[in-house]
Amino acid sequence: MAFGPADVGATFCVRCLLARPMLRPWLLLAAAALAQQVDPLGDEDTKNAGIRISVNGHDTAQFVMLDSRWRYLYTVDGKSCASVSTDPGDMERCYLQGLKASRYSDSYGVFVGSPNNRAVTLRYATKDPDAPTPNYGSRVYLTDGEGYTQFAPLSGEISFDIDISKVPAGMNAAVYLVSMDTYGNMNSISNSGVMNVAGWRRGLGYCDAQCPTDLRFVQDKGFNQNNHYASCCPEMDLFEANRFVSAMTAHPCKLTSESVCDASKNKKCKAECDSNGADVNTFREYGPGHALFNNVDVMLPFTVTTRFITDNGYANGTLVEIEQELIQNGRAFKTSLTDQGAADTAEKFRSTNPFGQVYGGLAQMGKSLRAGMVLVIALWSDAGANMNWLLGINHLLHWLDSCDANKTEYECEKHAKFDDIVWEQAQSVKPGIWRGPVDYYPDFAESFETKDVAFNYAGIPLQIKRQVAFSCRGCETKDAPCDCASVPYAFTVSNIEVTHQPPRKQKPTKPSPSPGGGGGDGSHLVMQILVPMGIALAVAACLAFLCCYVCSEDDVENVRVRRRRKKLVKCQDTSESSSDS
Repeated sequence: MAFGPADVGATFCVRCLLARPMLRPWLLLAAAALAQQVDPLGDEDTKNAGIRISVNGHDTAQFVMLDSRWRYLYTVDGKSCASVSTDPGDMERCYLQGLKASRYSDSYGVFVGSPNNRAVTLRYATKDPDAPTPNYGSRVYLTDGEGYTQFAPLSGEISFDIDISKVPAGMNAAVYLVSMDTYGNMNSISNSGVMNVAGWRRGLGYCDAQCPTDLRFVQDKGFNQNNHYASCCPEMDLFEANRFVSAMTAHPCKLTSESVCDASKNKKCKAECDSNGADVNTFREYGPGHALFNNVDVMLPFTVTTRFITDNGYANGTLVEIEQELIQNGRAFKTSLTDQGAADTAEKFRSTNPFGQVYGGLAQMGKSLRAGMVLVIALWSDAGANMNWLLGINHLLHWLDSCDANKTEYECEKHAKFDDIVWEQAQSVKPGIWRGPVDYYPDFAESFETKDVAFNYAGIPLQIKRQVAFSCRGCETKDAPCDCASVPYAFTVSNIEVTHQPPRKQKPTKPSPSPGGGGGDGSHLVMQILVPMGIALAVAACLAFLCCYVCSEDDVENVRVRRRRKKLVKCQDTSESSSDS
């Protein structure tokens, strides 16, 4: 009998065999077990969104990868997975959207190589003409085109330029490190028995010290139905900021690498890591005047340099201090985080010091930094708490400066309503020196030349009501609609420089043994890797066998006609061969 040529042979075989009613159920069952693939409808070149950074003094190519949470998840025929099924196995067999470089900017507001080839700009709200609602926020990772890039800056440093002039209170422009798996848990087998073949190529594998449960897919567990699992790992916040505050925070975990917590059984999953962490917060430490304004002009770019100092000056030492400098026009504003400093801060604001007493302090954080961590760049809003946790105090600034991220349009009158409760909050803050941007209080323009304005907080309402100080443009009249998506909230990270001891390149994640069994005998490897591989080979062999013995010459002739009589590769029937012999 005869086959079609190599370029149509597989398709011909499957269609031919599916036409046999007795074989169809068995073929579909085999396909279901092996169906998960990477985005056949919109393949993404993992090297299509590149920037240049400096690593140990060498100019290096890096590529930007958008997190899986922002990607469309669809079936093989293009339908939304959620509209078809919510079964974990079905969701895991769906495809994560692949993105060409233009889609990063047009749909998600991620401008790679903008304004130059050493920069990434994240815009908060982006109107995609093909989407019913705007996209808000984004989170991206750096990769080397073969996996997430691991940085190990213990006894080294990370430096970058940042522009937060368009990041208002209530938002967070974040640059940080997390202990994600290099390959996004690629090749791991989910609880449903589906292999993760997308991995880092589609932005999978996120974790942090807040142990998030709202991820669609969690590490090697697969689809996270009903927020069943929490994805935990150490986190080092190099810089979290908006125009009013900046913070550097260390978040060690009990484990120095990623872990999964069953949130359905354990209500204390967040206790796996120090979710609060130990930080240096400019707003809390230096008062409501925001110390940044003493040293840098936040309306212009400045450099953030973070050094990880060990006890012996080498990468094999113990982390004893994290030093940070904010540099602009040759002037440097230096802060420092130590175990003693963290203990002193805890004594002022808490009854205990979990950073040092429970999570091992800087020494534990240093172990994660030595092993290697993934660089994350993100821009997001906090609709629930308005980023008050970042300010370190319940403050009124978010009323002045933020657009409601949960609504595309809303009435400005609602946004501009200042009730007595807000002003009571404002007056509870210790009066002092205000150092803020001039556009908020134009009546004090002359004084703002020195950026020192003494005032009583009780007098703020009158000043605010004289002007529209919101970043949400379009609110010039009280009944005008305010379109948040048109506001150009954005921040830029550029000129990234890393000095580190590169960690050893990991191999793609292998399935780990189930909690109750396996162990060191490797039985889980046999059951979860070798057996499925053997089954796959057996299925392929059976398909070839069936194709030769079941599909008739008439089937092949149909292929000949459709393919305009292209040459066919002949497959001799073994029965004919045996008769010849």
